Amino acid sequence: MPNADRRIREQLFNFDEVHSDMKPTHYSQFPESLGVYDGEVYLLRSAIPEERAVAFSDYLQNGIAWHHEVYRGRPTLRGTAWFADESVEYRYSGQIMKGSGWNVAVSNIRTLVQSLCGVNFNSVLVNHYPDGNAQMGWHADDEPELGRNPIIASLSFGATRTFKLRHNTKPDAAECQLDDNCLLVMAGELQHHWQHTIPRRTSKVQERFNLTFRNVIPGFWN
Repeated sequence: MPNADRRIREQLFNFDEVHSDMKPTHYSQFPESLGVYDGEVYLLRSAIPEERAVAFSDYLQNGIAWHHEVYRGRPTLRGTAWFADESVEYRYSGQIMKGSGWNVAVSNIRTLVQSLCGVNFNSVLVNHYPDGNAQMGWHADDEPELGRNPIIASLSFGATRTFKLRHNTKPDAAECQLDDNCLLVMAGELQHHWQHTIPRRTSKVQERFNLTFRNVIPGFWN
């Protein structure tokens, strides 16, 4: 995809211009919060400049090689791609993801997300939900290589999907809508006390892309 890569490079390399339009410098300054206890969840809608969001969403449709994880003997509908620093190894749900570097487009988006959140990230899991049947089951991002209280930033493009939370020991729940160009941050002790999911939608839903940025402890599994 040399032409797509060149277009993304031209539109996303001018960080001085982009930063002049970006107000939050830390996720705690985001205008929305779910107000959960035992953790923190913040949201920023229309997170990055619109023209860059459109260009990057177009790139995700054609510029990414998607991998489909096998669950109970069948490939999942949700496609994934992994980008990370070479010192990073991330293990979840029987998968072992080893960092081999970044492509230009995803690295540029990481820079923008880091500027908004005030946090550095060394890895990202990119997800493709082709329609409403694709889902992410209940889970917590509590892998040991993420550290005790990981900060996880999730940037969405495309169709709106529901993000749900449930407490591990109490009958408490929360939810919000993740719409196009929405940035959600999970922080504090959230992963110790809550699970989250993107449930299946029975109604017709267009495709959605999601980038979940993490900071993995380098060389943890060595």
